[in-house]
Amino acid sequence: MKTSAFKNIYFLDRSLIHSLPTPVATYIQSQGLLSSINGLNTSFCGLISYQGKNYFFFPRQSNLIDIKQDPVRYCSMLMQALLKFAQLSRTQIRNPEDGADEIGFEKLEMFKYLIHDFQQHGIFKNEEVHLRKNSGKSDWKKTINRSISYPDSSGHPVYLDVFGKHRTSANSEITRIHAAILKQVYSNYGFIFTRNHNVPYSLKQFGDTNLSIDTQISILKNEIRNHFADRQTLLLKTLIEYLQGFKGNHQKNQIIGVTRFHVAWEHMLANCFENVIDINSKLPKPVFVRYDGQAIPAKKSGMRTDIVIKDTALHTLTVLDAKYYEATTVENSPGWSDLVKQFFYEKALKEIIDFQDYQYQNIFIFPGKEVIFQKIKMQDQQSGDFLTNEFPEILCLYLDPLEILKKYFNNEKISLKYFFNDREK
Repeated sequence: MKTSAFKNIYFLDRSLIHSLPTPVATYIQSQGLLSSINGLNTSFCGLISYQGKNYFFFPRQSNLIDIKQDPVRYCSMLMQALLKFAQLSRTQIRNPEDGADEIGFEKLEMFKYLIHDFQQHGIFKNEEVHLRKNSGKSDWKKTINRSISYPDSSGHPVYLDVFGKHRTSANSEITRIHAAILKQVYSNYGFIFTRNHNVPYSLKQFGDTNLSIDTQISILKNEIRNHFADRQTLLLKTLIEYLQGFKGNHQKNQIIGVTRFHVAWEHMLANCFENVIDINSKLPKPVFVRYDGQAIPAKKSGMRTDIVIKDTALHTLTVLDAKYYEATTVENSPGWSDLVKQFFYEKALKEIIDFQDYQYQNIFIFPGKEVIFQKIKMQDQQSGDFLTNEFPEILCLYLDPLEILKKYFNNEKISLKYFFNDREK
């Protein structure tokens, strides 16, 4: 098994498919990683390993200049934040339509396990225990059974020959298999967890195995029978899983990421803001009234807010809608249906008894560092007046997706007050 580092290349989610190198563009199309809107843009955040290259796709509106100045840091942050999201998503019961379509994270977990196991326990070695005279740790049971004792002046037995256990380690074929796999993992993906591209020096002393993948798998399966400890058994099973995953896939092509990052964008923001509350169960829902007066609730219909922040001191409720739009022009910003929903959120909140003495504000959160739009208002087309009383304005907030990835992964919180204090300066 040869060890060769993949070359890393960086793109953004929602890139035009024809702007990508032809080989990976063709691969992306074959895997269906395209936007359902027009099929002309990618719809993927994460890592695509293809033909010896790692293609990292960051959230739209991320700053590629920043990424290329410190690629190890940002690629590590991207993949570990997505891994955290994928792991949390498994524990949540949700509508399949609300999922982010996570792909391949079991592979990333495998790489992480192999690296952490090596850091804690080192390379796998077969240990043999030999019985030696006057060497190693004393084994008094063997000594009493095998040696002749002589009484001392007090009548106590003295053994001239003491048997001891001498433990030796052998660099077996399994050691070479383990080392070869670790060198591949460290070389191509280790920086995600260690923040550097270096293969540990201790692994370089082991030569690569010349055995076929099938033979390596057979050897590992046979070795499992000789071990009862959980750590050795789990390690051997993971090595087998690694080899089986790349069997017939000599270029090690793989996909690890999410195809609907707008779901992850909402989740990450909800976990980053302070004082988030869940009010969806309190929002009114539509019912269909039959001719006989029976009201039938619409189970699938109804309002569902992304993020609601309650400020008890200021007596305000803020409805934040995580909008994964480019939002640099009117054309690529939220449309009428998005605006109507936001207007109705505020109307619905005013009907909740618990918050009738609160003030309300609506905010769209877009990915990006540069503020393009500050707010959205409704305007009378004849007079040109803003209809602020009838349709409360929607504020626009742009947040750097790279910063959100960092805060989400590190469990850091964001205060909404910070952004509005900054605007008032």
